[in-house]
Amino acid sequence: MLLAEFPFNNNMPKLTKNQKGQSVIEVLISLAMAGIIITAIGSSLSSIHKLNTGSAVKEKASAYAKQYMEIVTQIENNHFTNNRNDILTNSLWTDITLEQLFTPEINITKLCRDAVNGNILENCGTQVPDGKTVRITITIKYQDITKASLSTIFTNWRNQ
Repeated sequence: MLLAEFPFNNNMPKLTKNQKGQSVIEVLISLAMAGIIITAIGSSLSSIHKLNTGSAVKEKASAYAKQYMEIVTQIENNHFTNNRNDILTNSLWTDITLEQLFTPEINITKLCRDAVNGNILENCGTQVPDGKTVRITITIKYQDITKASLSTIFTNWRNQ
């Protein structure tokens, strides 16, 4: 049986001179559209991956900050001192092992109290800090970018 004898071959439209180039143009347009769609999907997947990675880093940094804050609270509960240098030199810090590229910062700021009603003041102005009230801020950085920060105020309420 020859190819010319198949029925589908008789029903196919014949291309005229003006229509011969259109199929090549249609293929090129289809390829261009497929390329645009694939590029859009690829960049979306890349963005989603970056967001997931960023979330994981923030989550780890928050967990480290909480660990540090728990140690600070434990040190404060065990022995509150007006000096506060024992917070930074305490041996409990060796219990925490940070992954590479994570770095902690501990900032201790002495605060003042209002002389009238004893409220904590953020800005002491001309007053001298009493040494009994401090703000401790723990910041965890990842590649020198802040990812998590916790802050609390400690007072020497037992000795007031």
